[in-house]
Amino acid sequence: ETVRLGRSDLSVTRICLGTMTFGEQVDEATSHAILDRALERGVNFIDTADIYTSGESERVIGETIGGAPGVLIATKGGYHGASPEAVAKAIEASRARLGRDVLDLYYLHRPDPRVQFEKSLAPIIAARDAGKVKNVGISNVSLTQLKSARMLTPIAAVQNEYNLDHPDDEGVIDYCEEHGIAFVPFFPLRGSK
Repeated sequence: ETVRLGRSDLSVTRICLGTMTFGEQVDEATSHAILDRALERGVNFIDTADIYTSGESERVIGETIGGAPGVLIATKGGYHGASPEAVAKAIEASRARLGRDVLDLYYLHRPDPRVQFEKSLAPIIAARDAGKVKNVGISNVSLTQLKSARMLTPIAAVQNEYNLDHPDDEGVIDYCEEHGIAFVPFFPLRGSK
């Protein structure tokens, strides 16, 4: 099964390959092999972030997939601080490591309590308007933050933790479904219950 994300002309598989450990717990050769195998099996949705293994995950993905058509790569920035300057710098670094002029889906990794939420989103929206980002996403957000973000720009995807230990207490999933926003859970199999 596939789903269409935001302004993408590409339908992506409902199973997304997360690459949080690429380049660290999973060595480079194995990371390349996992990516190749996932693509062979039809997975065309890859998730990473600038902080995953200090950018090594993005670099490995860029070397393996690069600008290959038919694959949507989602990445994130702003985890360790989401000032407008930090987010703008993170976008450029991700573009370079992934070897892509246009990032398919770029998430604000998490709201920064020291920065007004809208200001953290501004460089992502500017990058989208400049043709450097195709779709805007947000991660680790409340329903209130999601609604605020939608007042500024279309949101293609929300990535929040969702599992037995972290159910959707605020109705974010229902809101996403109602408004045609992809909900991309992280750690869906984690849980102690």
